[in-house]
Amino acid sequence: MSISTGTGTLLPQNKSAKSDHLPSLDGLRAISIALVLLGHLSATRGFVRLDLGIGDYAHLGVVVFFVISAFLITRLMLSERAKSGHVSLKLFYARRALRLFPAAYAFIACVGLLWWAGIVHLQPRDFWHAVTYTTNYLPGRSWQFGHLCPFPSRSSFT
Repeated sequence: MSISTGTGTLLPQNKSAKSDHLPSLDGLRAISIALVLLGHLSATRGFVRLDLGIGDYAHLGVVVFFVISAFLITRLMLSERAKSGHVSLKLFYARRALRLFPAAYAFIACVGLLWWAGIVHLQPRDFWHAVTYTTNYLPGRSWQFGHLCPFPSRSSFT
């Protein structure tokens, strides 16, 4: 079965148990995650500095991951449009919230515990922006919550 755009077939779909999963993207995901991890490790004191000859490979990993994400989101929206004739942005954002918020708020809670124990130092505004998902609008945001920045940024543009 395929999704049709009216001018031809756009997206092939398998009739497997999980037809929305594209196994071919797993390798790209793994490579992008490895690039980000290596980039962070390479900047860590005591870790060997790696030069892969491709520039800022941590940033490249993030960009590849965002491209994969945008492709998958577009694919889901086209599929929904093909099935129902329209795309519900309300349901789209509800599904994204159910998928992303639990992990984000668990991370915020862990950082909060570290702050409460005196292990990390944060400003109240750091928590406010983390909880409201607006860290990408905070100039000089804390390093601890800087890792949340890609999620609101991606939500703003996808």
